[in-house]
Amino acid sequence: MKLLPLLRGDIPNTPAFHVVAPSLPNFGWSSGVKERGFSLEQYAQTCHMLMLQLGYDQYVTQGGDWGFYITRAMGLIYPTHCKASHINMVRGTAPRWTKNPLLALKHKILPYGQDEKAGLVRAEWFLDQGSGYRTLQSTKPQTLGYSLADSPVGLLAWILEKLKDWWVTWLTCCPLKACTDREAGRTSTRGRTTRS
Repeated sequence: MKLLPLLRGDIPNTPAFHVVAPSLPNFGWSSGVKERGFSLEQYAQTCHMLMLQLGYDQYVTQGGDWGFYITRAMGLIYPTHCKASHINMVRGTAPRWTKNPLLALKHKILPYGQDEKAGLVRAEWFLDQGSGYRTLQSTKPQTLGYSLADSPVGLLAWILEKLKDWWVTWLTCCPLKACTDREAGRTSTRGRTTRS
């Protein structure tokens, strides 16, 4: 809540922003789509049309999880309207020799720093153990939906497990040194620590 006054322009000489948090079709409080084939492009189009209908010809987007893909699509499809995108789910893999040999060589030669190594371990853990929910939601969403809607205790258990896995595990994986480095204005760059 400390950020909201900055966005509203409550503080003199700061810009004001309107925050639009859409409920996506098929999610939350929105109704489901009636026709097959409603895909990423249609989600991006729906969000873009919403912004235009609300009077925003130019806007910035933020997204994580499914919103990551929609945010990226909006920026690619509507670049004259979507001026910037912030994402909090970075999907990165090491460059391949066949696609970008120079970048692949750079990754093989330069050592990774401690923060980058910890990030790779965390990403590997997530793909191996922490993303089963994604498979369940993408293959049997209706079964899961009925189960969670029918049982408040089941829903609570589902949410608590995600909080434990995603938040508590992250806190234990995140080296304290990395937090203090960020607070001191230092960043790690492929094995070298620099001051910003």
